[in-house]
Amino acid sequence: MVRSVVSGLLVLTYLGVVGAADVHESAEALATRGDERAARGDIQSAVDDYANAIKKDRRCEKAYLGRGLLRARFGQFDAAIEDYNRLIQLKPRMREALIARGLAHQNKDDYAKAIADFTKAIDLAKDDPSGYDTRANARFLSGELEGALADCRQALKLDPRNVDALCMSALAFERKRNFAAAFDACDSAIAIDPNYSFGYALRGAQRLSMYDVDAAIRDENRAIELSPSNSYAFAVRG
Repeated sequence: MVRSVVSGLLVLTYLGVVGAADVHESAEALATRGDERAARGDIQSAVDDYANAIKKDRRCEKAYLGRGLLRARFGQFDAAIEDYNRLIQLKPRMREALIARGLAHQNKDDYAKAIADFTKAIDLAKDDPSGYDTRANARFLSGELEGALADCRQALKLDPRNVDALCMSALAFERKRNFAAAFDACDSAIAIDPNYSFGYALRGAQRLSMYDVDAAIRDENRAIELSPSNSYAFAVRG
């Protein structure tokens, strides 16, 4: 009987169904190796490791999170959400999973579900400004401008040097056509971080809205100098 079991494993290994090393590795070890392979860009091997980890242990949190993040990275948002759902069933107070699922919903333009997940994440860490930043972005995309501004104010209350919150508030003010307030928010962001490319790009857009074309071009040039891949700056500069 023992001999037949061993022979069976050898056959499966030979056929590639069970990796030779995987026979003895724990689910946690496989998931950890998946993370390492994903970081190196060996995506298919990482996916295989996560899948094998889950086969070994249906409660392997690391594998669901890793596979979900990879699926989302490649635009497989529904599949990613399935992984996050399973992870949240296992660990309902896992803030990282709630934020990841919220971002997947946001990428599907399902802003109501995204905001709900970000709100749950905020409730788990009310003193972390990043939660408010994330929800502000979803609210902005959904058209809830006052809600976005309220989240930005809370994020700035927790971290007055939060340039992302300042620029998100600038975007909301711009959408409300309050260009002066948007300009001031960008100005504040640049004062905090003189190398913040998006701050210059966004301030340039406000200058353009106020017909200060030469100054707008200077801001966009500076944004591109700081970050040559800043597509927003190129779009504004034309």
